[in-house]
Amino acid sequence: MSQSQVEGSHSPKGVISADSAPESSAIIAQRSTSKSFRKVNRDARIAGEAYITCSLKQIPAKQQPSNMTTCKCNLRCTELANAQVKRKLFTLYHKMNKHEQRNYLMVLIGIIPVNRRRHGTYENPSESRRQFTITYNLPDNAGGFLRVCKGTFLDTFQISPTKLTTIIARKKNGEHTFREQLTSRNNK
Repeated sequence: MSQSQVEGSHSPKGVISADSAPESSAIIAQRSTSKSFRKVNRDARIAGEAYITCSLKQIPAKQQPSNMTTCKCNLRCTELANAQVKRKLFTLYHKMNKHEQRNYLMVLIGIIPVNRRRHGTYENPSESRRQFTITYNLPDNAGGFLRVCKGTFLDTFQISPTKLTTIIARKKNGEHTFREQLTSRNNK
């Protein structure tokens, strides 16, 4: 067993050591000489492509939505949103830039008031913790929307629940388009 094989076996899972990957030295050289390394990674992450972090950890590309049933809800998501429609939406979503992606998701998520209050220890309905019902919709071929569950929605676009929570919080605050809150000093 050579020295490089021994060193490569002790690296953490998903981390590329300098000896195990010949392209890693080129990546390190690119990172040190080019200021666009972060931009390249950001664009790859937004597009759902594979990229390598600054600590040389390799992140795999986003996978297409699964053909298997993701839920057993009474909305009949699997019957209405078949695998072909989900793949089409996945590719459409990942071709957009960051702002278009988030605005697209804001359009597909609905926030409606609660229809029927449940019994609780509160006297005033505004004291209830549940004030809204969140609906998730996917566009259909006829120009309308299909209501689906959260699991199918996440599986279709391959997004994290954290990103979805952020968009829902913005929507609850009354925003209709996603505006980035972090700005550089030059853009003020």
